[in-house]
Amino acid sequence: MKRIIPMLLALVLILTVAAFPVSAADMAVTLTPSVETVAPGDTLTVTIALADAPEAKSVGVSVTLPEGVETVSAAWLADDFSLSYYDVAKNKGAAARNAAADYSGDLLRLTLRVAEDCAIAPVLAVEVTLKDGTGTVGSATASLTLAVEGAPVTPAADTAAPSGTAPSPWLWIGLGAALLLIAALVVFLLKKRKSAAN
Repeated sequence: MKRIIPMLLALVLILTVAAFPVSAADMAVTLTPSVETVAPGDTLTVTIALADAPEAKSVGVSVTLPEGVETVSAAWLADDFSLSYYDVAKNKGAAARNAAADYSGDLLRLTLRVAEDCAIAPVLAVEVTLKDGTGTVGSATASLTLAVEGAPVTPAADTAAPSGTAPSPWLWIGLGAALLLIAALVVFLLKKRKSAAN
């Protein structure tokens, strides 16, 4: 019995350490327009890039365009995707690789057209989500105010605010293992105290 408890404690400790993966820094999205100011009726490109992205197998991009701005085309900027698409009508797309990879860097280039009658500075919002095949490993959003000649400018609410993801199942397994470790340690100490008293 004396050997079983330390071995059990060591096993629980190993499970606890293995259950908590090292997390990467917060992923951030940047939006870079090709021009500072656009005239109504003109087109521009916006490059979507990622920084501090965790390794993932796939990436999803969702773009929210205001009234008065339309997507003309979209082009993925990496040439090693095994699958990629972008639906211009829905302003959503995804790309995947055969194995997990780093998605940091320039990701997607959108060509946008501003309507002739655009009288406000439109705000473009982008959400990027990375997945590893079992769940989301990173998610971030960004917004960009397009400067339109003759339109009042209202700054975007945030330019690269990372959004959190749901807790991993490994977090709950790790917490459970930690509680088991504490319980086993208490039992061990109580038995040791009881045997020392006898």
